[in-house]
Amino acid sequence: MTTELKSYYIMLKAHDWYFEYSDDHSVWTAGSDEQTRLREISRESIEHKKLWLGFNNWKNGHGEMPNEPT
Repeated sequence: MTTELKSYYIMLKAHDWYFEYSDDHSVWTAGSDEQTRLREISRESIEHKKLWLGFNNWKNGHGEMPNEPT
């Protein structure tokens, strides 16, 4: 399975990066499942991995949200 880079960017941008702070277990479970899937997609290419790392850095306060790929 190959996920187009733009599609992956949209998925990352829409992801609830703060699901871990939810008091609702169903929200936490859905966020965790989605994060696992996004992490798996990040292994498809170096460009996918760069987007994954860029969003993780942004979430942790280290830089800006990555730009959408062209």
